[in-house]
Amino acid sequence: MTKSPSRQPVLVAPSSFAAIDVFVCALILALSALPFFLYEKSPEFLNADVYYVDLAHSLIDNHSYSANFAPERLRPPGLPIILALICATLGCTHDILTRSMPVFLALGLLVSYEVLRRQGGRLVASSSFASTNLLSLAQRRNWRTQSASLRDSTRFKIGRRASERHTTGR
Repeated sequence: MTKSPSRQPVLVAPSSFAAIDVFVCALILALSALPFFLYEKSPEFLNADVYYVDLAHSLIDNHSYSANFAPERLRPPGLPIILALICATLGCTHDILTRSMPVFLALGLLVSYEVLRRQGGRLVASSSFASTNLLSLAQRRNWRTQSASLRDSTRFKIGRRASERHTTGR
């Protein structure tokens, strides 16, 4: 009785970049460049971003993962660690930190595409990238449609209340 060798997945590197690979990588870079240049220009952080920047400052200044003198137990430290590294190396302005996020997005998408291309081939990698982006675009469009209809219904209700007040004389 002979033992059959166990089959293990083998990474197969496609020989070189094909036209579809160049197209997908260019698309990734182009889509990642949009938020790099079209970011919210403000001198300070707004809304929920402040908390992560405060955690990054706490890591740099106090060497502790805390904000408002209380240790943070709910949020994982990944983003504050990245922000702290960027603050320590490049600077800690709103522009630098906001522009660094699309760079990490592009790097993550390029690495993901390459891993998928090696594991499943060009067809799997390019189709999964396309379907993911099409779904996100559809969700954004659906969100905009829902927010527009909510805005319109709110305007209608406010207008109806104002006309009721006007007709009743209140």
